[in-house]
Amino acid sequence: HSQAGSYIPILLRDGPDGIVGGVVLEGPFHPVDQLIAYQLNYTLELVEDLYGMNATEAMQVPQVAGLVEFAEGVAAIRDGTSDEAVGGASSSFWRSWFQLSDEAQSAAAVVEQPLFVLNGELDTNVPVKEAYAWEEHLDKSGKAEYQVKILECVTHSLNCLAESDMTMLDPATDIGTEVDTKVHDALASFVLSVTSVGEDEDGGDDGGSGDQEGSETTSSAWLLQTLHVRSHVCIFLLIVLMMR
Repeated sequence: HSQAGSYIPILLRDGPDGIVGGVVLEGPFHPVDQLIAYQLNYTLELVEDLYGMNATEAMQVPQVAGLVEFAEGVAAIRDGTSDEAVGGASSSFWRSWFQLSDEAQSAAAVVEQPLFVLNGELDTNVPVKEAYAWEEHLDKSGKAEYQVKILECVTHSLNCLAESDMTMLDPATDIGTEVDTKVHDALASFVLSVTSVGEDEDGGDDGGSGDQEGSETTSSAWLLQTLHVRSHVCIFLLIVLMMR
């Protein structure tokens, strides 16, 4: 998820044999300095709309001023004009994150396993344009097996917002408190599509299409029910079930 999602194409390329697919769950396509710049601009616009401020006034808000300093620090490391730590992380950390973005893109272009890019419609940390950038990159690379899915109302926290206009959002009623079921369903569907879950262990015909269909339905229901228990279970099952 998020930054870790960028590791998925690299894991598919360099990881152990038997991984049959990967999920880039709200993982950024562009380097982190560009993502932070987007987050800063989004925050500025939101503060302006919420409080009727102009850009200069909004930048004086302590929280916004801190984000400006943070973004400028990361940008300075990116262009080589600073070697100072930013956000409690060393410049080496940030450089490794810059490198990760480039490596993830090159790895995604060559891996043979199916890749699933999943993003929330209301993700303001990693916006949907990142998912579409993945889609364009994979399409231009000629990768045959990939999916891109945008989940309505889902945020970076994987919950659902009942109101998409942040200036109208009621924190008491509009913010989901659990991982949205659409996330579970999308993950379960992908896992089922790339694994043998729902098939006979010996791969043979059990003698009737009706029985086989019933077995697949039972397996699908079991996986969906399990994924709905806790979000941590989702991650564990993705690791286990996608290994042969």
